[in-house]
Amino acid sequence: MKILCKNKVWKDNSFIADSSEEPCDYILKGYDLGASCDYDEDCIADHSYCRNQQVCQCRIGFQPSPDGITCLATVGARCHTNFDCMTLPQSECRQDVCQCQTNFVPDATGAQCLARVPDIKGLCQLDNQCQASFGDQSHCYAGRCECMMRHHFLNGQCFLTRDLNEFCGNSSECYIGPDYTNVVECVGQKCQCFFDKRS
Repeated sequence: MKILCKNKVWKDNSFIADSSEEPCDYILKGYDLGASCDYDEDCIADHSYCRNQQVCQCRIGFQPSPDGITCLATVGARCHTNFDCMTLPQSECRQDVCQCQTNFVPDATGAQCLARVPDIKGLCQLDNQCQASFGDQSHCYAGRCECMMRHHFLNGQCFLTRDLNEFCGNSSECYIGPDYTNVVECVGQKCQCFFDKRS
């Protein structure tokens, strides 16, 4: 009978199961990711299983490491504690799912958590780093966060730019330049010059 080396230690020219000191068999083929298997217990990588009793694979929400030895958590992986998500830096286990920590957002594959960009024109890699801070009307362009074309930045958000007499949903959309933010407003769903009603 073969004993699977779950916690293998090399001693006296053989592997031993370190808890019992019994010799055990550690064979790369049959236990690592991508190798043949019969049962889930045959697959030694954490968060792996024996798919269709044929091959060791990472469970849903996990992906093979570049060396193919371990399973790395991705955003959306099932978890019970933060330990289950520890292979995904800047993540934590919330509501039984690996998620990016506050002020971090997932990349397109969910394989890494990237920092939200705190300042418009700040350095970025992906659109959602900007959108998490400045709204859906922002994007990462040439490595920096900025508002999309025909949009402007006001009060920490990007808004669609509406000119005088154009249809508007709120006053933040009415914009004729950075020096004129307090002279236009949305009245009757149309951008108009602001008149002080107190005079």
